[in-house]
Amino acid sequence: MEGLNEALLQSLSRSLTASVRPYDITKPEIYADDHSGLLQAVARKNTSKVGELLRFAKTYDSNGFTALMYAALDGYEDGVRMLMGLEHGMRVSGSYSYGAYTFVEPTATMLACMHGHRGVIELLKSLEAGLAERGMGVTALVISSIFNRSECAEALRDVEAGCIDVNGRTALMWAAYRGNSMLVRLLRDAEAGLTDTLGKTALVYAAEYGNLACVKDLADLEGKAHGSKAIAECCKGWGASCIFKASIIQFLRTYSE
Repeated sequence: MEGLNEALLQSLSRSLTASVRPYDITKPEIYADDHSGLLQAVARKNTSKVGELLRFAKTYDSNGFTALMYAALDGYEDGVRMLMGLEHGMRVSGSYSYGAYTFVEPTATMLACMHGHRGVIELLKSLEAGLAERGMGVTALVISSIFNRSECAEALRDVEAGCIDVNGRTALMWAAYRGNSMLVRLLRDAEAGLTDTLGKTALVYAAEYGNLACVKDLADLEGKAHGSKAIAECCKGWGASCIFKASIIQFLRTYSE
């Protein structure tokens, strides 16, 4: 999608990428009476020890992570319950890379979305919903869509539907671009009809990138108003000669005529 490269370069230049696991849990269990002890307790999912060391919360380690962030990454729900009252709303002090993307100062909820931990999201969403990371400007719902985390998106839909990134793109647009029909059906009633800074809707992205199933999912909601633009982008977009594109154009003509 256009405009992503610049955002990624800005993210990389502004901060360092954090590592995911600070401790080797195969080593003997020795908990220092400090922040490192709390982080080791989280890494080992030792809930009683986490409780003993809570006074060291609200501190960053050398990677720019807090204890809550590591708990969210691992899907450690008991740890999240103990830490969220102290650390919710804190952001990674730096950036975090996952897959092909780099996120600047994401929250614990966003980290849980990347790794598909719905239970953690259910715990944190009332505390962190609506926050956007500071590179691409994406929220946790958009991140769920980027990484095809349908269950995470379902948990966040009611609190973040309609949120956009720096290019005006919604979670539905990302789902259509990625070709995730399940996510498109989940989000379409809440976000269909919205346009980004280029004037494109989810239907246009689905057509442009050859995602026929998503086109069919969106056509009744966006076809009449945006079918012609979808056909135009389909003809000139990625893989314009692929067999799916011909089927998409034929299908959309009934809406654009």
